[in-house]
Parts: sequence; C-alpha cells; structure tokens
Amino acid sequence: MNHRFHKFPPVLDEHNGMFLLNLVAIKVAGINWIEFSQRKQRSRDTQLNFLGCFMINAGRLRQYSKRS
Repeated sequence: MNHRFHKFPPVLDEHNGMFLLNLVAIKVAGINWIEFSQRKQRSRDTQLNFLGCFMINAGRLRQYSKRS
C-alpha cells in the first residue's frame, strides 16, 4: 500500500476534525478522476484504493463530528 495515500492521522480529534474535512473537500473538488488516472497512468485498483482511503477518512470525520 502506498504511503502517499495516508496523509491524515488514523485518529482525529474534535479540534482538527472540521479543518481536515474542509481540506479534504478542497482537495477532492480539484481532482478530475479520469484526468488523474490518465496523467499518472494509474491502474484501476490503485484508483479505487485512493478513493477507498478518502471514503475511510470521510467516515472517520463523520464519526468524530457526531461525538461532539
């Protein structure tokens, strides 16, 4: 697994949760998935792995934001 895809800490607290959520939203908004995969010549598996890591982080943010 490529470490470049793990930019966020595994455990997020309430203080940096919203900041990271905004950061993720900005990053994702700037990515065209087709262009990304063609430019980097990524395999479909790697592209799904990248998307999967994002979904996991989004799920964690949602979980921690409910707690506050």
